[in-house]
Amino acid sequence: MKVVVTGSTGKVGRATVEHLRAEGYDVRSTDRRPPDGHEHGFRMADLANFGEAVGVLEGCEALVHLGAIPSLYGRPSHDVFANNALGAFNVLEAARMLGIKKVCLASSVNALGLSYSREPRFDYFPVDEEHPTYCEESYGLSKWVGEQVADCFARRYEDMTISSLRYHGVTNEESYDRWYRPENRGDPYDSRKHLWAYSDIRDVVRANRLALEAGWKGHEVFYITNDDSSQTVPSAELAQRCFPGVPLKKPLDGFASFFDNSKAKRLLKWKPEHTWRKQHA
Repeated sequence: MKVVVTGSTGKVGRATVEHLRAEGYDVRSTDRRPPDGHEHGFRMADLANFGEAVGVLEGCEALVHLGAIPSLYGRPSHDVFANNALGAFNVLEAARMLGIKKVCLASSVNALGLSYSREPRFDYFPVDEEHPTYCEESYGLSKWVGEQVADCFARRYEDMTISSLRYHGVTNEESYDRWYRPENRGDPYDSRKHLWAYSDIRDVVRANRLALEAGWKGHEVFYITNDDSSQTVPSAELAQRCFPGVPLKKPLDGFASFFDNSKAKRLLKWKPEHTWRKQHA
């Protein structure tokens, strides 16, 4: 299968290109900035330009769309929203025009309203894909709007398979030591806006591939988060201390994640295989 990966010079983009090629995919990569060195199959493109989006997707059979401004910081809010929301629409419209049926979109837990909120709001734990969205800033809004765009395309073009993957705190092997050393942890209350979750990059890129291999039709949103939290404090204790009064849909036993990833396990046949606890066992 010939697949195009947008945002290919970013952390997740580079790892996704490498993983897909190792799995036998014919990969074309694209970004607004060139890679550090020569990369076979790379094309520069600005996905805010619809013509360039069509040009880079032409001849491909699948799409992993990672090209976006990855946070709220460093760019004006209007740039973040316009770039991310328009990019999602353009690649989906280009895919539709070119007959590309398999699409994986990088979303974010911030579509829920989380890290960049003044104070996040939760109706229950663990959070699942049915939880309402309470985002209140441009990055989270851009990701939520991207999911609504995907819903729109799936309603009209019923033969498409579109997955929106909500990653969180994408972590590689090198960053485990930096983030999870006891002296670097600080007070868990200070990181409550993140719900103490993370996604290992090796599990993320595998989820990207499995989204292209899914057999169902339509658009689905998935949490691609680990089964455990990033803390050494039991999850029930964290919930009671930081979010008293938020009801539990099921017990937060041990160090259980505050995100329910069971939908990804069921529909994508995915499960997280890497944890910082194994890394430091």
